[in-house]
Amino acid sequence: MLSPVPNRPPRRSTRVAILGNSGQIRNAWAKSADELFMEVGQNTGNLAFWFAVARHIDCEYQYFNWSFDPEFVKQNFDCVLFVAANQLNPEWDLGDVAINLERCDRPLIIVGLGAQAGKLGEKVTLKPGTTRLLSLFSERSVAIGMRGEFSADVARKNGARNVEIVGCPSNFINASERHLGRGIADALKTMKDPHRLSINLDFNEHLAPIVQRCISWMEEWGGFLVTQGPLDAIQCALGAPELLLASELERYAEIMLGRSYDEAARKFLSARLITFFDTEAWLLFLRSCSLAIGTRLHGNILALQAGTPAVIIPHDSRTRELAETIRMPVVEPETVMTASSLPDLLSQVEFDGEAYDQRRAELAATYVGIFEASGVPVTRELKQLATAPAEIAAQP
Repeated sequence: MLSPVPNRPPRRSTRVAILGNSGQIRNAWAKSADELFMEVGQNTGNLAFWFAVARHIDCEYQYFNWSFDPEFVKQNFDCVLFVAANQLNPEWDLGDVAINLERCDRPLIIVGLGAQAGKLGEKVTLKPGTTRLLSLFSERSVAIGMRGEFSADVARKNGARNVEIVGCPSNFINASERHLGRGIADALKTMKDPHRLSINLDFNEHLAPIVQRCISWMEEWGGFLVTQGPLDAIQCALGAPELLLASELERYAEIMLGRSYDEAARKFLSARLITFFDTEAWLLFLRSCSLAIGTRLHGNILALQAGTPAVIIPHDSRTRELAETIRMPVVEPETVMTASSLPDLLSQVEFDGEAYDQRRAELAATYVGIFEASGVPVTRELKQLATAPAEIAAQP
């Protein structure tokens, strides 16, 4: 059991400053692709865990970006909730964020912090500013909620001691449904006609064979390619591929379709590539799909929350760690390339629905424990999800 922050008893009505947003970009229709991409933190997948946290805490809160006024937060809020992602990234120096958090002098709640590496077990050397931020996380929180054991190990090796595994808050969006895994497992086993797919992919050259195989299935069975970034892909998804440089259009055509950019490629980018800046709209779309599949984490996690079978194709430490932590359906990249068809691939997916449900309850219990030990109340639905795993597994 976690202990509350020492010498900082929770107030009667806790006020929380959340670094992030509600998971729904207001007036998105009136904003440029550049503006939208900056508001989502350069990855629309961030909307998923921001949206989750907004549904989980049950007290007064307000959203801020990383360049918030520390004195205002210090005077008006009891704690700061840092909804994290892969901030333990060797390429990033987050010293400016650390300075702001130091100046506001408030207790911290950290959930979903992860490390970035090529593969699990790889050494991660953090830049000084990020090391400073991690130290502050450790000093001012009851526990750092980590994405998985690899990230927790990276944090420990860089000086943090109070780490707990929570996975990602997005895994608890549909907190009222405690048997998601069972239903998804049944649907995967019986799926013969995977119509209307949601394909979630990274557009990197080394992933081109996987991208093209998934797109071929989408063209065979129907569906859409949902992009979370980068900006060029967002621009295409918003219906304006002509705004891209010719070299970028050639690059996307080669990665996605394996050929040069032409009129057919232009029509593909305009018609099949879509994106979302509202998590509720994204979830509603996913509920209408029969299957989500790809290399992107949050597009697939959101599908699971909508009750739609989703299969992650892990390709780096970040995707593999979270997939393993939350026990989501997984298929290896090699299997994608050797499968004779999409139904053949689905027959080889590794997934235990009951293990997913039980693990989800365990992670929710730790997640709730961090909030409650920090003096922040959570919703009744989340508390119910966080009941004993054995009790959840035993329910019909």
